[in-house]
Amino acid sequence: MLLNGMGAETFRRCFEAGDIEAVMADLAPGFTLYHAARSEPASAPAPIDRILEAARTTLGPDFRFTEHARGDGLHALRWTATIDGMHADGVDVVREDGDGRLLELRITMRPLPAIEVWSRLMGERLGDGHGPPVI
Repeated sequence: MLLNGMGAETFRRCFEAGDIEAVMADLAPGFTLYHAARSEPASAPAPIDRILEAARTTLGPDFRFTEHARGDGLHALRWTATIDGMHADGVDVVREDGDGRLLELRITMRPLPAIEVWSRLMGERLGDGHGPPVI
């Protein structure tokens, strides 16, 4: 499912479904990804697709967005997941550009033990200098 001008609501549906190709199709130029387990953001030419795919896989099959707050191109998507048997929850903050494309994604997570497990699993999946992420 390839979309243009997907915005946060469609990002929500596509990421939840694991359709990373659809997410990638609508990243704005200069897209930046921040996540809880890394001190530095990822942006092109980093393999954003691989990072998002690893993140979605690591969040497990019961990952679900539970709430969506919005205002002026900024969206907060609250979620819940089970990571390697451990409950986790967090908020993805999504910033859109003027055309509704994804400009920035900030992934936050709690509790700390879930971040540690997620960080380890992300490192195992990426294992190419983009992991293991540094807490």
